[in-house]
Formats: sequence, C-alpha cells, structure tokens
Amino acid sequence: MPDIAEPIRRQTAVWVGTKYRAEGTLLLYPDKLVHVSSRLGQWGRPLGGEIGVALGKAIARSQASRTAAAGGADVAEIPLDSIATVENLSATGVARLFGGRHLVVTTSGAIAYRFSSTPDYWIADIAHALRARGYQVLSTPQGIAVASVPVA
Repeated sequence: MPDIAEPIRRQTAVWVGTKYRAEGTLLLYPDKLVHVSSRLGQWGRPLGGEIGVALGKAIARSQASRTAAAGGADVAEIPLDSIATVENLSATGVARLFGGRHLVVTTSGAIAYRFSSTPDYWIADIAHALRARGYQVLSTPQGIAVASVPVA
C-alpha cells in the first residue's frame, strides 16, 4: 500500500483546459501540486440535487490523498521545482458574471495549468512551500514569480 502523505492544502477545484474540464480535488504537498479528477460530484446529482453533489464532492476530497498516492490516469502532478509563476486571474465568459477566479500555475517549460478555485490562499501556501524548498519568491501584481534556482 502506498505511503499516504497529508497535504498542506486541499480544495475542490475544476481543472480547466482548452478542450476539457475535469472536476476534482487540488492538493498541495511540500514538493508538488496535484489534481485528482473525480466524477463523484457529478454522480451525486441524481441522488438529490445540491445535497448529492456536495456529498459526492466531500467523498472525493476525503479520498483524494489516497488516490494521489496510488497514481494513475486521474492524477496530474506538477512538481514545485518546475513552477515559474502562480497567478490569480478572473474567469471569462459566463463564469465571470458569478465572480469566478482561476489559479493559473505556469511551469518553467511554459505549460499553464488553470484551476477554478480560491486563488488567494493557494498563492500564499504555494509561495510558503517554495520558500521552504529554498526558492526566492517575488510578488507580482497577479500573484508570484519564482527565481529560477534555489537560493543558498
């Protein structure tokens, strides 16, 4: 059985891609950011509307650490050592009408990951985890930028 670490932060989040949306849970560990896709929130709809959805999401959040440790197709990992910027961006389209915001994590390889979540807390916690790994973290108007190498 894989070793199950407790994440620093955990929140229901939708991974928003250009051609897909993946509901699930976003987890922050001391060395990586992980999104675990789950259909439990969707399966909860027939069980009782909003209550079923909330129950499905709660179950998915509680199982996310175990799923992340096991790995697989529903698990996407972003090593903290690869992060270049983390930004808080307003959502676009209809989501913008409801005050939607996105956490956008860009790697040094210019790959951008967009998550529908509460960016403010995530940015602070990711910055803290990066500093603990020895990186210099700079504030930007949209979030943070990471120095390319750890400081001595």
